[in-house]
Amino acid sequence: MTPRQLATNLGVPTYNTGKPCKNGHTTDRYTSGGMCIGCLKAHQEKVKAARRDVTTQKVQGAMPLYALAKPKFQPLLSQFTTILRYADAKTIEELQAYITMLEGNIAP
Repeated sequence: MTPRQLATNLGVPTYNTGKPCKNGHTTDRYTSGGMCIGCLKAHQEKVKAARRDVTTQKVQGAMPLYALAKPKFQPLLSQFTTILRYADAKTIEELQAYITMLEGNIAP
């Protein structure tokens, strides 16, 4: 009986073969899929770094648009950003009230 079969029979989430994986990790493996925990963590870090890079590029790409906007539109862009942040955790009615309040503060 293999270590994975034994772990499955015992109902434990991980097992160890005592052998390194193809990437040299000697960490436990998940019983459900047999994946090395070290490989999974390395993959998660890689994905996290890629997402960070994409987010940074989006933010840096948005900055010139704000800087190039005509001065009369800069407050509107700033308020639009605030609305987007506000919308994350609020109801539609609260957001509509907030937009109405902002519209009263914007001079044409």
